[in-house]
Amino acid sequence: CDSATGKIELKAPENLTFDYTYYITLTAIDKDGKTLDKIISLQVDVDDTIHTENGKNRMFDGDVYWNENLSLRTVQAGDSVSLDDIESSHEGAITFSATATGDLQVDCNPNTGDITFKAPNLDFDRTYNITVRATDADGDYIEKTIAIQVDADDTIYKTEFSDGILDGDLYFDRDKIEIDEGTRSVDITDVVYSSTGVKFSVSEVSSEDLKVQCDSNTGDLTICPPENVDGDKTYYFTIKGVDADGDYMTKTVTVTIKDLT
Repeated sequence: CDSATGKIELKAPENLTFDYTYYITLTAIDKDGKTLDKIISLQVDVDDTIHTENGKNRMFDGDVYWNENLSLRTVQAGDSVSLDDIESSHEGAITFSATATGDLQVDCNPNTGDITFKAPNLDFDRTYNITVRATDADGDYIEKTIAIQVDADDTIYKTEFSDGILDGDLYFDRDKIEIDEGTRSVDITDVVYSSTGVKFSVSEVSSEDLKVQCDSNTGDLTICPPENVDGDKTYYFTIKGVDADGDYMTKTVTVTIKDLT
């Protein structure tokens, strides 16, 4: 408000999920301190996107009050996370559900919209999107999407003569492999997501029954499992990426041979 002219400037709230009326009181004060008030009502009309799956008239029967300050949440790899502030409150017979991008698995309380999940153990930072859906009794629904950034806790190992800084980029991805019994060999190209400036090797194979070959330039793997297993059998090995100075990162990979008999 301009104190000299009484001119008011405002910005209507963004992303409301319901129409809302605000009241503004404008007070004029003379030189003797006497006041005169004027109350102004301001209705903010919301252009919600209301979806429907059953041909109804797209009238959302209820209100959901999303937390509009929540657009990005950063968590650590491996953390168990609870989000109870995606919606602050709601009215009406509303049922909540949630989906996530990528390999992030989320659970949603259908009555409150609270989200729980375990952040994946990653070797590089990755951002996921979680979309929470609020559905009324007729099947009409509105949605809120938030971003979840999972920060990886990369460990770079050094030698006596190296600086502890990996001279290049190395992003591991997959750490679990399943192979059917009887498979003679299988090529695996997604344990290493991407890399520059490092050479690869494999070590610490948990059994001589599992044969693992590694392309030193790309980290691509060829795995030859045992021909027969009695029950599902699990093996382990470690893949290492080393830079020119000897600094390195590792990833332990689990290989499960599925018994088909």
